[in-house]
Amino acid sequence: MKKTEKEKRKLFEEKQGNPFDDDIGRRLKEKMDSYPDMDKYVMFLAVMKVLIEYAENGNWAKKAPDFVKKYYFPQKQIEEVQQISAFRYSYQDYCELTRDYYLLTETTGKKIFQKMLDWFPSEKEKNRIATWPASFVISLFRPIELENKIYFEDIRTKERYKATLLDDALINKIKTFRAPFLSLLVPSDKGYLTDIILECENFDLINPTKTKNLSKKDWGEYVFRWYRTNLLKSLTSERSQSN
Repeated sequence: MKKTEKEKRKLFEEKQGNPFDDDIGRRLKEKMDSYPDMDKYVMFLAVMKVLIEYAENGNWAKKAPDFVKKYYFPQKQIEEVQQISAFRYSYQDYCELTRDYYLLTETTGKKIFQKMLDWFPSEKEKNRIATWPASFVISLFRPIELENKIYFEDIRTKERYKATLLDDALINKIKTFRAPFLSLLVPSDKGYLTDIILECENFDLINPTKTKNLSKKDWGEYVFRWYRTNLLKSLTSERSQSN
């Protein structure tokens, strides 16, 4: 029987390896060669939220409707405020953070994460990065300075995580925050790192009694919903006061 073009392509990929995957691996290697001094953990964390679009040909959100419905605003709900930069940039960072969360927690997301790890050409760091789905921390944090080192203290558990590879500008900015910030931390061989920090000033306080016994998964879902709700609420409040 004559094979269709789709069947021929599948056979070719099985025999030769997926050329699309090879192309991503090549691009990653080129980037790493171009920035040899860049920390490999930072690089992997930075490209995760970008590569998810390549891994699923831009259709990851359509393949994870329950996740998107749980964490994203319906488009109609934010049409009026999306043009306001105060909302747009914060919400964009929030969405990028949820993509990291998807890759580290959801079954399909973890498979994509593993595929990305297979593409990544830096063998030395792979074993540590492979632990991220189990070792990441998502929470609200406050900065603590001890012996000239910055630690992120989880407001719920009071555990402290030594922050690494933060530039001076970001450290100084964090020190000005008057409220805890939302972030997702992953371990490296020098401490914990992050590339997204979401301010939560003027947000509603979280009742510690209601959240102290939540599981890691439930707490993650709770704090994301809390941030999303308060982001829109704070903007709506500012607009009503200015009118």
